[in-house]
Amino acid sequence: GDYHDLILALQKDAALFFKLRSGSRGESAFRVEKNTIGMSGQTLAGHNLHNEQDIRLAWQELTRKGEVLIQPYMQNHLLLESLDSEVMTLRVITRLTETGIATWFGFLYVQVPGDKIDREYWLLSVDLNSGLLCDAFDHWNTKQAIQTNQPLPIFLDVNPMPYWQDIKIYSEKAHVQLPRVWGIAWDWVITPDGPKLLEGNSGWDLSPLSELEINFFDIYRANTLHNNLTT
Repeated sequence: GDYHDLILALQKDAALFFKLRSGSRGESAFRVEKNTIGMSGQTLAGHNLHNEQDIRLAWQELTRKGEVLIQPYMQNHLLLESLDSEVMTLRVITRLTETGIATWFGFLYVQVPGDKIDREYWLLSVDLNSGLLCDAFDHWNTKQAIQTNQPLPIFLDVNPMPYWQDIKIYSEKAHVQLPRVWGIAWDWVITPDGPKLLEGNSGWDLSPLSELEINFFDIYRANTLHNNLTT
């Protein structure tokens, strides 16, 4: 919670993102950038932080709520910019199988247009083989999407997720280092310079998988039971 931690972090990176360590949905998160007169930033809710005093207040509000995670501030790959101006998270879920580690699902989290308060997201699923994005949950066909003029970008039909094959390999190799964990959700940001891994989660939201995988709960119960018996 020491403000000096923020200052030290900015000495290494010109732009940083600050958020709660877990379960926050972006609550009180903000970014900070160094500039010619000091520093400025913006909260994830869209409020500008004009100077160091504003940033100090944002830091105090965030640290009062729990442990803070400091990450380099990143930008979306050009192919994804039309979906959301905010940095999007690609979640890749790997799991143990009878033959080893395999990628199970991929989801791109896109903030609901105009939603700066509740931090709700629409999800696009990623085809495991081709890397093409699909509106598997029909988010872009809802009344809200039509009213806010948010058609699903045409490019998704022809362009795969950038670096998708590499991301699968990296995620599976990372999971190999944690052989006692049956399933891990890896959160990536796809930047113009390549994929950047944010974190791996052993506890993650099951609901998207339960909608798309008919046998999800059978697989989940079988794996968690096996994991409990072998640990």
